[in-house]
Amino acid sequence: MKVKIKKGKKEKWYIEDYLFPIAYPLIKKIHNIKEEKIIHHAYIEYQGKNVECDVAIIYRSSRNTRKLLIIELKEHDLDKLIIQLIVRRKFANLIYGVINKSYDVIMNSLLSNRLVLNYVSNMGLGLIAIENNKARIVFPSIER
Repeated sequence: MKVKIKKGKKEKWYIEDYLFPIAYPLIKKIHNIKEEKIIHHAYIEYQGKNVECDVAIIYRSSRNTRKLLIIELKEHDLDKLIIQLIVRRKFANLIYGVINKSYDVIMNSLLSNRLVLNYVSNMGLGLIAIENNKARIVFPSIER
């Protein structure tokens, strides 16, 4: 998977591999972020197509103890569902290779992990909705 990230008009990065390794290289380039912020817009190459993506970093610690990257994928082939993945080191196994999985597989992986549910709930990042006897996590849009 290739990730093309634009920052401004000229600067571009190409990042290989899965979503997880994106977090730390970007955080290293950014300093003194005290509130939630969308850093840039990105396109992920997915099955030969460019998929829209908003990349946000929440950075709320002077001691660098809390780092959170949220990637919002707008995959129009999945019934225009917006998928937001929480990316943290302890959740890496849940999202590794997630680009190659379906929406249901992603949601089932997230819903089966209590740490993820507690984290989502405590941060106020998402709600659990039940539709047709199936639970899913619903994330609000990030607006800045």
